[in-house]
Amino acid sequence: MEIGIGSYAFRWAVGNEAFRPAVPLGVFAMVDEAAQLGCTLLQIADSPELESFDGAQRHRLRSYASGRGVRLQVGTSGLTEPRMRDQLQAAQDLGADVVRVVLDGAEGHPTVSESVAVLRRLAPDYEAAGVMIGIENHFMTPSEDLATIVEGTASTAVGVCLDTANSIMIGEWPLTTVKMLARYCVNMHFKDYAILPDRNGVGGHIVGRTLGEGWLDIPSVLDSAAPADRRLAGRLGVIIEQWLPLAGSEAETISAERTGQAANVAAARRILAAYPQPSL
Repeated sequence: MEIGIGSYAFRWAVGNEAFRPAVPLGVFAMVDEAAQLGCTLLQIADSPELESFDGAQRHRLRSYASGRGVRLQVGTSGLTEPRMRDQLQAAQDLGADVVRVVLDGAEGHPTVSESVAVLRRLAPDYEAAGVMIGIENHFMTPSEDLATIVEGTASTAVGVCLDTANSIMIGEWPLTTVKMLARYCVNMHFKDYAILPDRNGVGGHIVGRTLGEGWLDIPSVLDSAAPADRRLAGRLGVIIEQWLPLAGSEAETISAERTGQAANVAAARRILAAYPQPSL
């Protein structure tokens, strides 16, 4: 398994509608951050900056990342044929082996049959390019539906980007999700969580935790993902993400995000070092 980091671990440094830092983190600087953390894989997903790049800019980013010892994956939201063909070209320009996709996008939420139809049209070109589509289990699609989509597409180029916490949002416990989807795994979003009672006794809240300090049954997750790692010759991307709330100020928020990244990467390194390596 290969430790990577995803752009959603940099969500506050990059900025979004909820938070705009004075100097947003760009994709070249994100490569530097990944390299400094010791990650050899960076997944850049839902990045307006990257999506604005032309082929020459993407080739320059690929060369820059390669010089820092970092390989790239890409990602988008909204399963449409034009978008996924654009992503295939981006992946080829960047040397990426996986395009992660969230089914839902601005165009709406495709049904199971609509998703299968789009993916069947795309699969031959992805297969020919040696690029895999990883459908992320996100906040709206049950794992049973994702399994049906992957099975219905019936292509070695179509699998799952397995997130270890997202499916709580649709009423699935993480191990339920993992056990259903691990066989289709092409990469993993690795994050820990806990559910804490509200301080006023009104329900509770899902919160992020450093890997190994929350509720995630990490040994079971890794056991379930081991066959996918063997299938990928020991290079299953284990991509660090984190759920980290905004702090009181920009400086505190960015500092906490950096501290969380370092802690999660260090924890992932310890966890994987202690996990038996696959026999390839």
